[in-house]
Amino acid sequence: MMRRHSEEEQRGGAKRKAEDQSITNRGHKSRANHDEPPLFLESLVFHRMLGEGGCGRVLLASRTATGEQMAVKVINKNILTASRAAVEGVLLESRILRATSGCPFLIKGRFALQTQDLLVMGMEYAGGGDLFDLMVNKGPLDISSARFYAAEIVCALQFLHSKGYVHRDIKPDNILLDESGHVKVADFGLALENMWLGQTATEYAGTAGYIAPEMAAGLAYDAGVDWFAFGKVLYQLLSGREPDEVKLSGLGLDKSTKKFLKSLLRKYPSERLGVNGEIRGHPFFTGVHWGAVEGLHLMPPIIPGRPPEMESLPKKTLEEMMQATREEYRRPIGSQEQHLFQAPFSSYLPLPDKSQH
Repeated sequence: MMRRHSEEEQRGGAKRKAEDQSITNRGHKSRANHDEPPLFLESLVFHRMLGEGGCGRVLLASRTATGEQMAVKVINKNILTASRAAVEGVLLESRILRATSGCPFLIKGRFALQTQDLLVMGMEYAGGGDLFDLMVNKGPLDISSARFYAAEIVCALQFLHSKGYVHRDIKPDNILLDESGHVKVADFGLALENMWLGQTATEYAGTAGYIAPEMAAGLAYDAGVDWFAFGKVLYQLLSGREPDEVKLSGLGLDKSTKKFLKSLLRKYPSERLGVNGEIRGHPFFTGVHWGAVEGLHLMPPIIPGRPPEMESLPKKTLEEMMQATREEYRRPIGSQEQHLFQAPFSSYLPLPDKSQH
């Protein structure tokens, strides 16, 4: 039976290296020019909470002028700045969201701004659920359907890696679907940057069941950890089983599919497909026209139901959505802390409206 992994099973590397260092400077009090929320926030209507984490919430919002739906991550600075690792993760996520506009299979950033107390990041809203939901609702997929999702994930990972990013938390929960049924890889909170060819890391991060052998052993690793996790995801799509123990017998898979999975799940990264060899040219993808994949010209095997119309959802302000913020974190933010977010959260950075695509 499929299950989502708990927060305890998802780990960030900094937590195992040392206790988080406080970067707070409680002696400074500077409200700078952040007293009032940026005017742009007044053009958003908030509807419901999509998720909640240790530092904030992800909210479903829409722009009153265009009706565009967005997922808006709202982060409490007071909680965030107690952890150096958490701050660095948020800043990296904001940089990646600016870089994803060149790939249709990655969640794109819509804006990044701040108030005195909050960081606010707007992202594309993928309203078709995720691959975990798909597996629970549909069970194991046929090879043709799994190949469709695999091809789009390959495009997403190759784009990320070409920009020097390693995701480190590829799993069904983080592979969303838009309302048309196309893949949108999301959640860059555990990603690494500047991982160019030859660069490696050693810290442990990710979700149990998807961790590559070299990371589990505490060895140096590179983008190969993403290809291993991708192999686990594809195995789940085809088998409907948990990722912990891979058993290919009895699944009715053809020879090329079995070889493809085995090549992705090699113990040694130098032998792993994606790191070694041209993954798009593997026989598993025979007949796939990659230009059609990247151009979104292929019909998804499953079309998710359209999300509810905005008129049917409650309408709230940001203040109403965040009113349950814990009182002990309501303290003035020091000027040195505010400076950390000045560049990446200083302005509205919109992408073209979807109607212009």
